[in-house]
Amino acid sequence: MMTATDMSTDSGAIAQVSAPARQPRTTHRLAIAAALAIFLMLTAVFWRFTIDDAYITFRYADNLARSMGPVFNPGERVEGYTSPAWMLLMAGVHELGWEPVVASKIIGILCSLVTLGVTLRLACLVSSQPRIVGTLAVLGLSMHAALALNSTMGLEVPLYMLLLALATHSYLAEAAGSLWWSSCLLY
Repeated sequence: MMTATDMSTDSGAIAQVSAPARQPRTTHRLAIAAALAIFLMLTAVFWRFTIDDAYITFRYADNLARSMGPVFNPGERVEGYTSPAWMLLMAGVHELGWEPVVASKIIGILCSLVTLGVTLRLACLVSSQPRIVGTLAVLGLSMHAALALNSTMGLEVPLYMLLLALATHSYLAEAAGSLWWSSCLLY
């Protein structure tokens, strides 16, 4: 058996001791990369599907971007969109001249990817084994077809999922001694 003194003088022994410590980190990173690849493959499967309610929001957003207000038809004052925040975001998309269907899908996918990252961070706050729990949580969430479908159907679900995950993370971080006001802003 080697002592600490023997290990400090024998560089081969140090390499042998430190190699197994790197294995879990590499496995963790490969699992997270696989989870992201699975999620992106699932979004490719659902890419062509856009739910009809998204077009209602796009119409309101287009009219808002054209300075006619948040209306479906100019002159009619009826609220028919499901999410004011998403409608305002889509008005910005119209204002920039982007195609709203494609932009809403890209924004949805980005929100879901960030949600996967926040899920990994949540594991650090709630688990004594954050690497294992975080990896399993991200794998499970990324393989859920509903996440990919909601990310590409053009509605606000991924944005609200991200905001809820961020608010939960902020709340749990507050309990650990971080800033108290951050979750208030998100809730």
